[in-house]
Amino acid sequence: MVHCFIIDDDQYAITSITSNLRQVAGIAISGCFLDPRDAVKALQSGLSVDLIFLDVQVPLLSGIDLAAMVPSHVAIIFTTSFTRHAHEAFDLNAVDFLMKPYSYERFARAVQKAMAFIKETQPTPAILKNASEPSIFLACGNGSQLRQVRYADITHVQSLKNYVAIHFLTDKIISYISMKEISQQLPNDLFVRIHCSYLVNLAHIELADAHGIMLSIGIRLPIGDSHMRGFKEMIKDRLLKSSRQ
Repeated sequence: MVHCFIIDDDQYAITSITSNLRQVAGIAISGCFLDPRDAVKALQSGLSVDLIFLDVQVPLLSGIDLAAMVPSHVAIIFTTSFTRHAHEAFDLNAVDFLMKPYSYERFARAVQKAMAFIKETQPTPAILKNASEPSIFLACGNGSQLRQVRYADITHVQSLKNYVAIHFLTDKIISYISMKEISQQLPNDLFVRIHCSYLVNLAHIELADAHGIMLSIGIRLPIGDSHMRGFKEMIKDRLLKSSRQ
């Protein structure tokens, strides 16, 4: 069963999607949200979700910003009345972009694409971690669930104002903790702050230059001027040097 959220500040739009989904087998609605902040809380609580119908223009927190908090294996179908948001939507790897008003046939095609995406990207059940490997427990939402992750699996941490996105090789989770707090709690011999918005795992840095770093997952991140000195000090003892230099 595929579990979905519907996030839209228009009750009529939510009712329309709900009605369309009654004609689709294998999809259960786990939550409908007029306020995107309630959707964020639901995500943080660990409520299961595989598919999100997300309006781009919702007050208080835009659909584009909210999408950046969603784990990468969750399929997103954007819904909007404005074509100007299409480019941003596909930059966030949305599976489809529905222009309001849309027909049921167009809706069904979007759902079909989402189902194919979910089938390809759904994470396999996690195996038990080796107790000898350094790890940390991360609280999800109100702390009702804990996820154990190895330090080695964390590629980087991204600041999202009052939250942080903790990125792994294949997905990410959002945690209600500040960048300062998580920087103080992760081992400082494994993680280094390179920017006001980024903390990275040294083991996942593949390339570094004066402007930024390239991570093992293919993402390039900037190094802030105020963090350059600390970064250089961090890697100094790991730098292979020639006695001829």
